[in-house]
Amino acid sequence: IVSADPKDPAVVTWLYVQNSSHLVFDGIVFDYKAVSNPWTSERPFTVDSSSHITFQNSVFDGDLARGVGAGVDGTGTGIGLYVKHSDDITVVGNEFHEFFRGAFFNYSSDLTIQDNNVHSMRSDGFNFADVDTVLIEGNHFHSFNKAVGTGDHADFIQFWTTHTTTPSSNVVINGNLFEQPDGQGIQGIFIGNEYVRHGGGEHMYYDGMTITNNVIHTAHTHGIAVSYADNVTVEGNVAFTAGDASDGKERPGIRIYTDEDKSVSFANNVSRTLVGEGSGW
Repeated sequence: IVSADPKDPAVVTWLYVQNSSHLVFDGIVFDYKAVSNPWTSERPFTVDSSSHITFQNSVFDGDLARGVGAGVDGTGTGIGLYVKHSDDITVVGNEFHEFFRGAFFNYSSDLTIQDNNVHSMRSDGFNFADVDTVLIEGNHFHSFNKAVGTGDHADFIQFWTTHTTTPSSNVVINGNLFEQPDGQGIQGIFIGNEYVRHGGGEHMYYDGMTITNNVIHTAHTHGIAVSYADNVTVEGNVAFTAGDASDGKERPGIRIYTDEDKSVSFANNVSRTLVGEGSGW
């Protein structure tokens, strides 16, 4: 499915792909039109129970909230792309902007997320939960726009285990650029494990997290954070503070929180703080 005229691309305002396979969307504008007082988790572009679906060279054009209230109006709303119960999904060379969250990948496998431009989000860039065999490479996350005074918690990339029964595994996050030069406190790569942290069993530890050659320029203590995982590699990353070092901004660190008997390679990174628990690494 491709625009007949690349200079005047086709515009799609709603999409639901279900029980389908071998579809390519190329050079399309996915244009979300929010209603007044919108639901932040509205999902206008969804892939469900499908395989071999590709989005490339396209634009996911969000919309700004209105009718919500001071501090929120004028910030992004909705989720740009939602993928669930699907496999062999490719998202390459697209632009995502002005959503609440750029994309959410859930209960899916064999994901390739490459060379996307993700900016102007109110909350998170890309979210992942219960995914397997994932490549996140060469993307540019930048210039997010949190809602002032709401306590927004924003991450460029976030993994979680809440409401899942299987941890994510076999993930490579390589060669991405994350930058928030205005000094807003946006977390870089945050791989949290709420299930284990709240007393869940070791069967929910992440397995196979490789984070290499990324650059993080922000003002939040979590430049890279990985919790409760085995077979972890964090190498060759650089995290440095956005804003004047004397202005009270948080300095992004690289932090690993897991057991000392887990397999962890934690080397050749550059950061103001490097935190690792466990002498057995």
